[in-house]
Order: sequence, then C-alpha cells, then structure tokens
Amino acid sequence: MIRCELIGLLLLLVGLIWFVILNLRQPVLSHWQWLPLATGLMGFIGFFLFSGEQITATFLFFRTLFALGLFGLGLTLWLEKPVQPEVVR
Repeated sequence: MIRCELIGLLLLLVGLIWFVILNLRQPVLSHWQWLPLATGLMGFIGFFLFSGEQITATFLFFRTLFALGLFGLGLTLWLEKPVQPEVVR
C-alpha cells in the first residue's frame, strides 16, 4: 500500500519539474531560473536515493537543501514583479 506521504512527495516533485519545463518555454522567473530544477533534484536525491529505515546525515543534508530551495522559490515568486501582458491591436 502506497503511503500518503509518498504520493504527496511525488506530486510535489512532478510539480517542480513541470514548473521548470514551463519556465524554460516561457520565462516566469526573471531571477534564479535554475532554482526549481535544483530544488527538485535535491528532493529526488534526498528522498529517493538516500532515504531508508535509518535517518542518515546525507538524507538530512539533502532534505534541508530541498526545504531551503522551496523557501527560496516561494520568496522569489513573492518578490517577483508581475509582468503585464502586452495588448496587441
């Protein structure tokens, strides 16, 4: 049986990867455009490669980088100036 935490983590990582793809097609972020990709990679590495029955320092390191990346991404999106779409006549 798949646990709810695993489903939530998978959806979070898929959302970050989707955001990276959308950001590459049409830039959403003017600064730190690499941050969603780095955050998703840190989450994947930490939660899928280094997680296990024992909590290790490596897992905690990647989990902390993932959390800091999410915090930085939220702060970047919050401080971003909204882009006004141009009206073509």
